[in-house]
Amino acid sequence: MKQNEYVKHTFNDLERKEIANRMAQKVSELHQAEDDKKAIMSDFKSKIDGLTAEVNSSATKLNNGYEMRNVECEHTADYTQKVWVVTRCDNGEWVKDIPMTANDMQMNIDDNLSEREDKAASNFEPVGKKLTEILDPDYLPEPEVDKVD
Repeated sequence: MKQNEYVKHTFNDLERKEIANRMAQKVSELHQAEDDKKAIMSDFKSKIDGLTAEVNSSATKLNNGYEMRNVECEHTADYTQKVWVVTRCDNGEWVKDIPMTANDMQMNIDDNLSEREDKAASNFEPVGKKLTEILDPDYLPEPEVDKVD
């Protein structure tokens, strides 16, 4: 009668070589699996960190009721108060007053030159003889006649 028994088996050189090759292959697969796991874990950590940052940012905005943004603003000189009044261009809301420097309070010639020229031209009324009278000695002005309606 024959039966199988659980006994010690000593490997020969060929068996040892096969075991070594299989072990080397499995070690390589194990390292690849660990690297894949690290990459996946890193990717998920990155996603989780991004979502956490967005949640925190949204919570801060909600709690504060505002956020800081770059918005186009108009700077208007108020020489009586000696400040620059800053207002938002999008909704006209007052932002702040900035004290004027000594240079800000100096009026530049160019600032009001065109305004003064326009005002002077509109108020101009020639006085004395017309240019045609001065240049043409034979010029006789037409007599002024009162018109009756």
